[in-house]
Amino acid sequence: MTQQLRPHAFVIAAPSGTGKTSIIKQLLQNRQDLEFSVSCTTRPPREREAEGGHYYYISDEQFDAHLARGDFLEWEPVHDHRYGTLRSEVDRIIDRGRYPVFDLDVKGALTLRRKLVLPHLIFIYVSDPELYRHRLEQRNSETLQQIELRLSRLESELAFAQEFHHRISNDGPLKETVTALSALIDEILAEPPSQ
Repeated sequence: MTQQLRPHAFVIAAPSGTGKTSIIKQLLQNRQDLEFSVSCTTRPPREREAEGGHYYYISDEQFDAHLARGDFLEWEPVHDHRYGTLRSEVDRIIDRGRYPVFDLDVKGALTLRRKLVLPHLIFIYVSDPELYRHRLEQRNSETLQQIELRLSRLESELAFAQEFHHRISNDGPLKETVTALSALIDEILAEPPSQ
């Protein structure tokens, strides 16, 4: 599919510990017009993560092969691993008549902005910096060292917030955040494209 034919795409990014993955999961359960774009990663799966549901878990060699073929719309090194968005995954979603939703780190989101015709970058944040640590610790999926690595990026990731089209706080109940995000998507879809 040519770049010019790509429809609206919703690129959601946030610092670690914001609750982004939970927000996206609930959003997708509520809407049939959206579909999750599954990224590739070289990191091993966490407990309860499923191949093809959360990520495509691939080796460094497989990742390098995708890079050599130019298969990625974007890719980024994150926390000692690599993550990438396959062009074929986005085309698959569009061919099904749905709008792709991306769960990316901040830099990956900004890179993808240049690759899609109608990207809508949405930044999720929380107002209290201590909430990031608390939520990461509550996940019980990472070591203290891994948590500290994620928190070390917090300030630089928050600095990119102004480069996103939309910003939504996840301070309150998850349901309220999902409702606000869904309303924003409805508003975007109701507007005629600017091109």
